[in-house]
Amino acid sequence: MLEVRLISVILGLFYVNYRYSDKLITFFITSLVSFSVSFLCLLPFFNENQFNFNEQIQHYPYWFVVTYAILNHAVNRKNNKIILTEGITLMQSLAIVYWGFDLKLYQERDTVLLSIFGFGLLFCLYACYHALSKSLLTRNSRLYLSICISVITIIFAFDFLVHLLIKDQHVSNSFYSQLLIGVQFFLLGVSSMFILQNTMLLFRFRYARGKELVDLKNEHIDRFSNKQIERSAALTCLLYATMIYSINFFFHIVPKNTAIWIVFVTFPFVLMLIKQWNSKSKK
Repeated sequence: MLEVRLISVILGLFYVNYRYSDKLITFFITSLVSFSVSFLCLLPFFNENQFNFNEQIQHYPYWFVVTYAILNHAVNRKNNKIILTEGITLMQSLAIVYWGFDLKLYQERDTVLLSIFGFGLLFCLYACYHALSKSLLTRNSRLYLSICISVITIIFAFDFLVHLLIKDQHVSNSFYSQLLIGVQFFLLGVSSMFILQNTMLLFRFRYARGKELVDLKNEHIDRFSNKQIERSAALTCLLYATMIYSINFFFHIVPKNTAIWIVFVTFPFVLMLIKQWNSKSKK
């Protein structure tokens, strides 16, 4: 079980490093350092009489991915910038609406939960408008969208990690359970860099003042591409995400948070295959 989780996390980290950075040597060095440093988190610094290594080692994949994400961000921060686009915004907005419907937030009487659901709907409409129209994103629009994406990413990350920690303690030895755990830990590795970057960009607002605040706002704006998404790509994203979320909503094939990250990871490949198919058809 530990082997499945650890291998899946490493594969996820390798995938995201390969996709967004061409320095594989950095990946291997950071992985080796993280592999060693993570073991320090398992040492019995406190409650040595109650220390159980067999229980602690089960948490090793979590410590590994956290250590890797922090080290990689510190060493390779400039080369790991993930550019946001209207397509990513559209995917995030559809995901937050699906997340709200799956949790039935529209039935809640709590003002905070209803506000989150309302925010998700408005964000989705705004993202759809920009993705399907020729309206250009202003600097203020890019700033607000970047901040919204950071907030949504943190919400998804918290929900994903809580679900993973709870379910990880009650996993059977069936093939489906092992496969699902492998997929979830792979997605944990893939999402770790997104989660860390967005968390740091958002929480830096708490301490930023003066020029530092201006620089932070510019960092949010600069990471958002002003290039418009093709309408065909936006419609494909809308159709693909709606199809996956609808199927999972009615048949509960995988947890909602897993379905969300599956769409995030797989859609670029789906779009690439469609573009290749269209280019071959025109020849």
